[in-house]
Amino acid sequence: MGICGSRGAMFHDRFTTWDDVRASEPPRGPPAGSSACPGVSESVPVLVPPRVAGLRSSGFEDTGLILAIDNTGSNDVKGWGGKGLHDLDHWAVADGRPATPYEVVLSALGDRMLSILDRDSVVPVLGFGDSVTTTHGSGCRALGEARCIADALALYRDYVCDERIGKSGPTSFAGVIARAMDRVRETRRFHTLIILTDGAVDDEPDSGGPSPTAEAIVAAASLPLEIIAVGIGTGPVSG
Repeated sequence: MGICGSRGAMFHDRFTTWDDVRASEPPRGPPAGSSACPGVSESVPVLVPPRVAGLRSSGFEDTGLILAIDNTGSNDVKGWGGKGLHDLDHWAVADGRPATPYEVVLSALGDRMLSILDRDSVVPVLGFGDSVTTTHGSGCRALGEARCIADALALYRDYVCDERIGKSGPTSFAGVIARAMDRVRETRRFHTLIILTDGAVDDEPDSGGPSPTAEAIVAAASLPLEIIAVGIGTGPVSG
């Protein structure tokens, strides 16, 4: 999901639609001479969103990244072997390996990806879906800022292991999208919002009509903001 709009006075007029961006994208695929997936560290460049790669190749360097973590109650039932998606594998903790599926994804993202997607190395990390944010007007909470993947992993683990914070629902991206829109306006830069989530958005109002998530996506289409949702767990993952 996402769109790059650039007709406003805030932003450069080189790109007006994603078609303009796609026209400048380099070919997809692994670097010459490497295997398709030799390992996380070597395959990270292949994971760069092609739209961002297109912006880079066209000289559009000033981009930012935002990470959002889903802490809704359904994470407890979307894992494997009776484990929740945020339940720590203590053997993995002892070995210094990623200890939850979310940590696996964050680790795969890697510092090299962060440096590509965020040039100032200051990445806001947001949480949503817990017992506080689902009843708060903002719809999300700021967990802190990460300058590397180790920082992001530490913020994630502190968040999901805090016994004072309960999981809740429904799954709604509206709060984190609104926060990302604010960030774009404040910094006047293109941003990629990556949402790590366990499944389907289910914030449709009982009275019918569009969901807050759908309305937020429509509103974000007027700003240079790309939204990527990464599904984690047994699913279903849909929107």
